[in-house]
Amino acid sequence: YEFTQVDRATNNKIMVIIGLIGALVILNIILMSVMERMREFGVMLAIGMTPGQLRRLILTEGLLLGLVSSLLGLVGGSLITLYLVNYGIDYSEMMGDTMEMSGVAISTHLYGAWDTGHMAASTIIAVFLSVAATIYPAWKAGKLQPVEAMRHV
Repeated sequence: YEFTQVDRATNNKIMVIIGLIGALVILNIILMSVMERMREFGVMLAIGMTPGQLRRLILTEGLLLGLVSSLLGLVGGSLITLYLVNYGIDYSEMMGDTMEMSGVAISTHLYGAWDTGHMAASTIIAVFLSVAATIYPAWKAGKLQPVEAMRHV
């Protein structure tokens, strides 16, 4: 039982690190997208789009990026989990029929288990991080002056 608690705590810490790396990747993607479309944003602002509408447009892109990537991750992870639940991983060729951990004999054929609460929480957090990573690029785009943005090369 203690081993399981330590394993979950370690897993949670690793997931936080992976989430932060993912947020930085999304920040980079959206920021580069904003920088590349500076002229288009300048034109949009010049023909009447408000800075608030431009910010919402970019935040919506971040939301859609988060939703689509989370959905793909959820489907991919579910397929892997389905395999692990049904077939598991057999370590018996490497370790024999049983292995010992903290004085307890454990089977070398390990199976996965569904944890829908963790799956749902991870999906929601991923979407939240995606939108949060989009806030700075959206704020930066909202500060653009149309004439200067259209001159941007």
